[in-house]
Amino acid sequence: MTKCVKLVIMNNWTLHDFEKMFDEFSTVLPPDDPRAQKQRRILDAAAALFQKWGYRKTSMSDVAREAGVAKGTLYLYFKTKADLMVQVVGEEKRRSLIHMKPLFDEKDPKERIRKWVALGLQVASKMPITARLATGDMDMKDLMHELSDDDRKKSEAFSNAFLSALIDAASGRNHISGTERNERARVLRAIILYSLRMADTDICGDMTIQTFAETLSHILVNGAAGPPRMATAAKKEVSQ
Repeated sequence: MTKCVKLVIMNNWTLHDFEKMFDEFSTVLPPDDPRAQKQRRILDAAAALFQKWGYRKTSMSDVAREAGVAKGTLYLYFKTKADLMVQVVGEEKRRSLIHMKPLFDEKDPKERIRKWVALGLQVASKMPITARLATGDMDMKDLMHELSDDDRKKSEAFSNAFLSALIDAASGRNHISGTERNERARVLRAIILYSLRMADTDICGDMTIQTFAETLSHILVNGAAGPPRMATAAKKEVSQ
């Protein structure tokens, strides 16, 4: 398959495609599996503890106790604490996918990138586990260090494929090398994770997370000296 055909497919990604991608990484059992109820109890207990205490301060013993299962039973479902956290975050992201629908409905390539940043930040701020990872002390670093190389590579490949397609479509005739495209994709991922820190009220004052997200995404796509947000939106409506 040629690169051109691949990009056409990538740029037609749907919410269903993303759900299928999550299924590939997920170890969550289907509802009709006899073990599913116990696994769900473990996931819910882990989510509550990770949200309350963070990744570092939550132990597998804590999760087993909260879920009402033996510690040995917990390891039958999740090999490590990092694996458990990945599944908890994956479930949280899956539930939030519906809020990203405007991104997939968007046809304009540059606007698609802007919406990815704006919606991604707004949605991430409403995902307690993800927000805690991004804004907590060293939680994210601890998790990344504990993940296996395969898990890290899978996660990066998943987001890189989608973001690279967005970047290629928006760049048009400005041919970008594979190296630079990957660097841009990496920066876009980092922006979503760490801009949650910048959105803190001590920094942004009375700006809402929505206003912060829209302003940040507008600056990234149109530049700090670009036209006002409303003017850009109005111009887009006229062109349609």
